[in-house]
Amino acid sequence: MTKEYLLGIDIGTSACKTALFTKDGKVKAASSGDYPVYYPNPDKPEKFIL
Repeated sequence: MTKEYLLGIDIGTSACKTALFTKDGKVKAASSGDYPVYYPNPDKPEKFIL
């Protein structure tokens, strides 16, 4: 029997968040990781993701 899941990914300005959901909306797993944001000038932040 196969199980079906939904994967949500949010790539934001300072972090990436992911979550794995069942089809009825229950969270099976979640994780997040941050990364640096550089400000070469006040109006233009830049992400540097390795």
